[in-house]
Amino acid sequence: MRLTRYIHLNPVKVKGMEKAGGVEKRRELEGFRWSSYRGYVGWGPEEERVNYRWLDLMGRRTRRGKQQAYKRYVEGFLGAEDGKLKEAREASGYAIGDKEFREEMEDGLKGARLRKGSTGDIVWPKGKAVEVSTVEREVADAFGVKVEDLHYHGHRC
Repeated sequence: MRLTRYIHLNPVKVKGMEKAGGVEKRRELEGFRWSSYRGYVGWGPEEERVNYRWLDLMGRRTRRGKQQAYKRYVEGFLGAEDGKLKEAREASGYAIGDKEFREEMEDGLKGARLRKGSTGDIVWPKGKAVEVSTVEREVADAFGVKVEDLHYHGHRC
């Protein structure tokens, strides 16, 4: 549950929102279309590819009751940091879980890097260079925005 809350709060936990109040952050969440949060709290249709099973942990009988409880759970941290989740994130940059699980994941990643001859998280394809403008066009098309909007940082009024 902490992880889903963390993910759903990502749009308002960015540098540009750090001074925003709860109402402004709530409005940002409501309008953020690239999140399953809208389906979780009943602000929009549920997405077919999302499994909303976490709502069942909210201890309510009806779907609407579960959605309202989850909304309160998430929005209760609009201006706060989850200390336990922060501690878990600091323990590993790659996995959240107990020590044994984190070590297993980190060892697996280390082995994969050694096999690929890479020390980073990304293995770049060899031999075929792609122009940045091509990538920008593809991303803009995928998200239905203009290429110049990809270069804009912050919020527009």
